[in-house]
Amino acid sequence: MDDQSYYDILGVSWDASADDIARAYRRRAFERHPDRNPGDPAALADMQRLAEAADMLRDPARRSAYDRMVRGGLAPASPPPASPPRPRCDYFAGDVEYTLTLTPAQARAGASHTLHFHSARGQPYQVAIAVPPGAPDGARIVVPGAGGPARDGAGRGDLIVVVRIAA
Repeated sequence: MDDQSYYDILGVSWDASADDIARAYRRRAFERHPDRNPGDPAALADMQRLAEAADMLRDPARRSAYDRMVRGGLAPASPPPASPPRPRCDYFAGDVEYTLTLTPAQARAGASHTLHFHSARGQPYQVAIAVPPGAPDGARIVVPGAGGPARDGAGRGDLIVVVRIAA
């Protein structure tokens, strides 16, 4: 599912109505639900991509922006800044939010990045992420368990990568 547009993921045409999108999401979610596919590690990732695609295409403003971006309606931009902003952290849950800036071309094509962090004890660690092709501005990629330690000692939080497209 990674190399597909949101329309391909849901199996709908570019002119699909909101009802068509909702029906396609329900059908595909039923097929790919992890409970119906035990032992298939890709089922959860597929469900997340289906939900992401449905959320994007159900919102008319976000869908319009996505359509313009995917069909090449954005002007070329300068490369992203060399030093990314510092991550923001929710210390109670251990969630870490990180902003990743991409060029419009990178967002259209998809990109792989390795993010470098330091744990609360100063230990360096890396997280590899893949930004799917056609990722819109504001897309959120969640990497479970890759955030900081939760304050209550209940394991690690999530890394939440927010995609920003340079203008």
